[in-house]
Amino acid sequence: MKTSKEIRLINANKCYFSRDKYIDFFYKHSKEKNKFHIFILDIQKFRYYNYVYGYDYGDLIINSFFESINNRLKYGSEIYRFSADKIILLIEDEEKENTINVLKEFDGKLSINNDEIKIEIKAGISTYPDDSDKPDIVLKYSEIALNYAKQQTREKYKIFKENMYNYVIKTKEAIDSIEKAVDRKEFIVYYQPLIDSKLNIVYGMEALIRWDKKELGILSPAYFIDILENTGMIIEVGKFVFEEACKKLKQCEEIGHEDLSISINVAEIQFEEKDFLSFIEKTIKDTNVNPKKIIIEITERILMSQSEYVIETLQKIREKGIKIYIDDFGTKYSSLNYLFRFPIDGIKIDKSFIDKINESKKELTIVKNIINLAEEIGIEVVAEGVEEKRQLESLIDINCNKIQGYIFSKPIDSNEIINYLNKFTL
Repeated sequence: MKTSKEIRLINANKCYFSRDKYIDFFYKHSKEKNKFHIFILDIQKFRYYNYVYGYDYGDLIINSFFESINNRLKYGSEIYRFSADKIILLIEDEEKENTINVLKEFDGKLSINNDEIKIEIKAGISTYPDDSDKPDIVLKYSEIALNYAKQQTREKYKIFKENMYNYVIKTKEAIDSIEKAVDRKEFIVYYQPLIDSKLNIVYGMEALIRWDKKELGILSPAYFIDILENTGMIIEVGKFVFEEACKKLKQCEEIGHEDLSISINVAEIQFEEKDFLSFIEKTIKDTNVNPKKIIIEITERILMSQSEYVIETLQKIREKGIKIYIDDFGTKYSSLNYLFRFPIDGIKIDKSFIDKINESKKELTIVKNIINLAEEIGIEVVAEGVEEKRQLESLIDINCNKIQGYIFSKPIDSNEIINYLNKFTL
């Protein structure tokens, strides 16, 4: 087996993990009764770089990350490329805290072909013999800890605990169930009307995904959206929603509702697909809808990434006449700078603000200032999650007339939305 010093000189793409290397390391330490730790490090959204820039670029990222981590480890530790987007560290017990500090201090910045990029990493950690004295199981536990870190926390790493195993098993069962739902076409589209309270009309509708799970009824995204996004299944399901929404818009036009718009949520990973733009173009052509009637809703997190590719994609989408809205505006990462820096046509003020506008003068003032600023720079505003008459009256008083919420209608199925449009009166 190569020494740690020799391993350090090898390119990450040539230094792949193997069971033989691991077993050598394992039995050496078990024979001497020495504790050691397994760190599995995962580069988040690595697939994005492969899709957008090619696999060679992805390899450069792995090499740069490999070198960055490798240079900070002490001899006696071993580092290998574990898979396409993962690196595995075999760490002597006395180096555990140093390695954790390396992870904490890693700022994500890498230099690739003279360009600086920023990556995010997650890590799972297991320990021999504390977690298990069997080689395959202690390795498996580090992967479970990694999966837990990716799904459950914002922390860079998680140390294996027994309760994680049950969590990951349940998550696996949920993933299997959702995969079957995709195959069986159990996902459907509901629609929630958008009301202009000044003109007294339904001016649009938002397409919202639901799971028609026979034994439980119609399930909201709270039950499945995270898994769809984390596993990448949102790409296939998202395309289905986009196609169905465009078909529904065309159906509404054909029965006399020519001025309707359709709002469609698009997840960050969908922008990373190479064929995303061509898919939009083909769907618009196949359904013969006016792209100016389509609104794509994105989260502020997408803008937070500041990815040149994503921003370029947004610009190309707008060039086709499609509008871009920021959904849930005012939560988590909110920054008014986004309204100036990025190609944005509108915002939807989050329900958390609407809930408090009659209870807090501060909340009302914030909403009013957002509306005034948006109006000055030509950005449309929708208030979402409006449920009470008092909330509606307060919004109208501060010149916010585009409303979405249960006060007018909950999300309804594709047949009900037609009836709603035909019968609507304010």
